Amino acid sequence: MANFELEPTRWVPLGHQIIDGVPTCLPRTFYTPSVAPPRRHDSICTAILMPPPPPAEEAAWREQVHLFIVQQLQRAVDDVQPCLFGLGFYRLRSPAARFALVDHGPYEIAPDVFVRFVNHDDRDNHRAVQGYRRGWLMFLGVHLDYRNEYDIANAVATFGKYHYWHHDDEVLERTLVYASFPSPALVPRDVIFGRYGDQGPVRESWTAPCYVLSADFADILPPDEDQMPANGNPHPMPGQMQQDNNIFVLPQYPELGWNEQVPPLPQVQDDKFFQPEHEEGGCSSDCARANAARASGTEGCVLGLAQRFSEWGCSYPEEKVWQEDKEAWYSFGGYFGKRRKIQKKIDQEDEHPSKEVKKRRKQKENHRADSASTSNICEVPPTPIPVMQKVGLALGIDATELTKEKFMAAPDDKEPTDVSNV
Repeated sequence: MANFELEPTRWVPLGHQIIDGVPTCLPRTFYTPSVAPPRRHDSICTAILMPPPPPAEEAAWREQVHLFIVQQLQRAVDDVQPCLFGLGFYRLRSPAARFALVDHGPYEIAPDVFVRFVNHDDRDNHRAVQGYRRGWLMFLGVHLDYRNEYDIANAVATFGKYHYWHHDDEVLERTLVYASFPSPALVPRDVIFGRYGDQGPVRESWTAPCYVLSADFADILPPDEDQMPANGNPHPMPGQMQQDNNIFVLPQYPELGWNEQVPPLPQVQDDKFFQPEHEEGGCSSDCARANAARASGTEGCVLGLAQRFSEWGCSYPEEKVWQEDKEAWYSFGGYFGKRRKIQKKIDQEDEHPSKEVKKRRKQKENHRADSASTSNICEVPPTPIPVMQKVGLALGIDATELTKEKFMAAPDDKEPTDVSNV
C-alpha cells in the first residue's frame, strides 16, 4: 500500500462533487483476485517529465512529448491521455515499441528538461512487500447459496488470495478453503456475506466465523541443488553413492565426454618415428637420425616425419617446439587420433605409393645423387657443443670426429668407415 498526496477534483466529472466521509472513515480495504486479469494494455507507457511542470503547463508539455515520440523517435502513437502519476499515457502500436522507449534512458526534449518512460503498472502507486503465508482456512455457517467457488473466492479476496476449496466435504456447515494471506494476525475473525435488498432500503448479511488451521511460510524453499558426482553417475546402485563434498561447485549438466576415459599410452617401441633411448653402443640407424635431427634444432622430431609432410604437399609445423620426452608425440596437433591417421596413411603409402609420391621421391634421389657427385663430404650444420657431446656419447664416438657419415653409420660398426678418401 502507498501513501501520497492527491488533488482529485480535476478528475471529477462535470456536475458532480466529492462527499468526504467523517475523520473516522474506513481508511482502506483490500482485494486480491484469485486469477490475475489478462494483460491487455502492454502497449501503454507513462511519460514522466523531470522536473515536473506546473499543472497549468501539463497539456502543452504532453503535446510536445507526443511530437518528440513521432518525429524524433519515429514511433506511431495511437492515443494520448492525462494520467494521475506522470505527464500522460501514450498508447503505442505494439508492446515491442513500448519496450524500446521504456528500456532507454531519459531523453532531453528541451534544455535541462528530460522525459523518461515507464510501464503503466510501474508508477508511484506501485509497492511490494516480502513474505506471506499459505494454509487452510475454515469458515462456519456460510449461507448455502454462497457456498460456491465464485462467492468464496470473492470473500477471501478481501484479505488474501483464494486457491481452491474442499467442495467434496460432506459437512455442509463447514467450508474448508486453501488460500494465501499476509499473516494469521491479518486474517479476520469472521467474514460477512451481505446482500442489498431488491426492494426497499434493506441490507441483509450472514456472518461466517473464520479460523486459521495451518499457516506455512510461502518462502520456504526445498534443499539446494546437489552437485554432480565426480564419477559422473548421479544414480548408482544402493550402497555405492559417493557424497562428494567438493569445494568447487560442479555443473549440473556436465559437458559431453564426462565419463570418457583417457586411452592408455601405446608402446613407443612400436612407433616408426620415435625410437626409445638405447644404451651406449646399441643405438640403431633410425635413432641416430633422430639424434641428428635433435642436434640440428628439431628436438623430438625425426627427419622422416618432415619428409612425409613434404611428400603430402603440406608444411611441417616447425613452430611447435617438441619436448625431448619420447611420449611428446602423444599431444601432436592437440588431438589423440591425428597420430593414428598419419601412421595409417604412411603404412598405405609404403605398400602402395601413389604416382605423385613416387615422382617426388625420384626427384629427391636425383638431387641427392647430384649433390654427392659435387661434394663427397656433407657439412654438419652448426650445433651447440653440449648437444654434440651428448649425441657422441650415445653413439660411442669421439666428439671431435663428428661427421654426417658417422651419424648415419650402423651401430654394429665398431669403427665407422672414413669416406673422405673414397
